[in-house]
Amino acid sequence: MNFADQLRDARNPGDVYLQFIKNDGKDEKTIHSFFEGDEDISFYSHFIEQILPKNYSSLKYVCKGKQKVYELYKKVIAHISNKTNKSRTLFFVDKDLSDFLNEDLPKYENLYVTDYYSIENFLVIETMIRKICEDFYHITDTTQISEIKSRFQQELKTFYRYLLPIMSWIIYLKKQGYQVNLNNLQMDKLFQLNDDLQICKKQQKNYLKILEKHCGVDTPQKCWIQIKKTVEYLKQYDAKSYIRGKYELWFFVTFINKINIIKDVHNQQLFKSKTQINEGNAIAILAPRIPFPPSLKLFLKKNFKQLNYKSNS
Repeated sequence: MNFADQLRDARNPGDVYLQFIKNDGKDEKTIHSFFEGDEDISFYSHFIEQILPKNYSSLKYVCKGKQKVYELYKKVIAHISNKTNKSRTLFFVDKDLSDFLNEDLPKYENLYVTDYYSIENFLVIETMIRKICEDFYHITDTTQISEIKSRFQQELKTFYRYLLPIMSWIIYLKKQGYQVNLNNLQMDKLFQLNDDLQICKKQQKNYLKILEKHCGVDTPQKCWIQIKKTVEYLKQYDAKSYIRGKYELWFFVTFINKINIIKDVHNQQLFKSKTQINEGNAIAILAPRIPFPPSLKLFLKKNFKQLNYKSNS
């Protein structure tokens, strides 16, 4: 069997729980981390490695979905009960819309739930604009950076305003038991950034029909009073708590890629970047550049402290 054949055989390692069982007995100084998807590894690995206890290694598992993480949690904890420190097994999930759908998610000391809708929301912050300007476009003029940051903040607020009724509509439908396909709702079908880096609606008419088509639902009649109430209710919350992270990331990626179209008085391109950031690689590229989320740092430190406490007791 050649090397390529070995890799192909290892490509489908089977059940995640069986992978864990296989690895668990090899080394007690191993942290086992369980994630919803591949992108979560790109996001969390950087932070885990920063404060991983000395002489500990880290193994990662993709569970293919939030519900799978919760299901696997019960099996893993049952397996390690009275055998090893449960802080060696860490679980990570997105909050999604649970706060607004009256979902009572289980809470565990070794399971981290994002502060916002999802991990992508952590990336879309003002300080990242400066880093993008400096690291990718090599912009050093503070006035230029300030102008770009100001436009970003302004248009992000507009984007939030546009998405508020859409997310309210989604929350209402989900509360009524509708299966809303959010993956099919692509932001570039609804919005665009013009050459002045301003967010605009692509369609001014039949907006609801577009939403229904992409999400695969029909809006029930006489629901708009409740949806409007949801709009007012959401206004008291941070937009990142209810706006889907992938939608916010779309805005961010679209905005930073538009910087390269800015031209001077002679119609010449002002800024150029050799690195193309897109929605597919944004998490891997940007996560190491954001500040350590305080709640995540606290979560990791608490669990890693338990490792040291148990090993010294």
